Amino acid sequence: MLIVYRILYFTVSHLLLITRHLLPEKLQKWVNLRNQPISIPATNSQRILFHAASGEIEYVKSIIRNIKQQRLQIEIYVSYTSPSAEKLFENISNDVTAFIALPWDTRKLMTTFIKKINPDIIVISRTDFWPEFINQAVSQKIPLIAVSVFPTMGFFQNIWLKFTLSKMMLVTAVTEQLCEKIDTLLNHNVQVLYIPDTRIDQIIHRLQKPSKFEIKSDHKICVFGSTWPQDDQFLIRITDEIISAGYQIIWCPHDISPNRIQNLRTQLKKYSVIIFSEQKNPLHLNHQILILDRIGYLADMYRYSLFSFVGGSFKSKVHSVMEPLCAGNTVFVGPYFKNNPEAIDGIKNGTVFSVNNDIDFLKDFRKMKLQKISIPQNESTQKTVDLIFSYLN
Repeated sequence: MLIVYRILYFTVSHLLLITRHLLPEKLQKWVNLRNQPISIPATNSQRILFHAASGEIEYVKSIIRNIKQQRLQIEIYVSYTSPSAEKLFENISNDVTAFIALPWDTRKLMTTFIKKINPDIIVISRTDFWPEFINQAVSQKIPLIAVSVFPTMGFFQNIWLKFTLSKMMLVTAVTEQLCEKIDTLLNHNVQVLYIPDTRIDQIIHRLQKPSKFEIKSDHKICVFGSTWPQDDQFLIRITDEIISAGYQIIWCPHDISPNRIQNLRTQLKKYSVIIFSEQKNPLHLNHQILILDRIGYLADMYRYSLFSFVGGSFKSKVHSVMEPLCAGNTVFVGPYFKNNPEAIDGIKNGTVFSVNNDIDFLKDFRKMKLQKISIPQNESTQKTVDLIFSYLN
């Protein structure tokens, strides 16, 4: 199967290189990222290479931080495959020796890449598995670990997972059910362990820092997070009831383009509405609705709310419920939530509620006495770090 992959990858990668000037800007950046030069000084220190496509870096930030706290002398390198990852590195930059773009997934380039970094172990976050990267690591006898794995399972996906994960020494999955499926898929030849998502520790770490924007209000606050137009249709129908119950709303659309913001503002014209980018910090909120039109602030907004609705759940797939849960919010979602393990667990333990329409929501909302909820202590990061150290030693 590796031979087939090499032929297909060679064809596609060269086609992208030949036509890159005709490609959309975003894809051009992705192609150009593959050709960045790599220069790594030689040292005698132990080295760990973490790999994440982009946002998957969030699942290993707490691991990186924990490792450096315990063993300062270890050098940590982070490879990535998407230009969008670069904006996520700031809060771990002090713990990372270097951030390096992953080159094209060819035998020659991956051999050179791994030899230059010379890691003692490689940790892959979530699902960004590159066969040649994995194959060359195995050839150089470098232990491979995949952490916080949460792939889609299906016939073709299972073939891919078996092809890539079978060369790992350890796979940690974020649900017990998924753990069992992966273990069976790999014929029990790889150590597969259930360890809850490590991203929760990164979110809690961020919540312990000061908020980037302070909001003051004499009212209770709720947040509508990462909403799509399908979500908005539902939310508009419940807005009157929420405001009548004494809440102010922070409305955070997933798409914050000017047209989207203006369209939402038009739909909410009967209410007193202000736009986040037009406000000063701190904000004394004295309007019914605040529309968030800036990236990077949604996680902080959950600090101020008692409950939240997480979008995507009336469209096809819910966005992450982990940030509002860590901020102590009771969370509402629509009918499409099964892509998110934290939403599934939250529904079981009564911190997340799924509603199919406004009648369902109002029925639950009217009988609830909403208050900040407590989050149980999470030990996922320390467990994962202990496992990494056991292979490193």
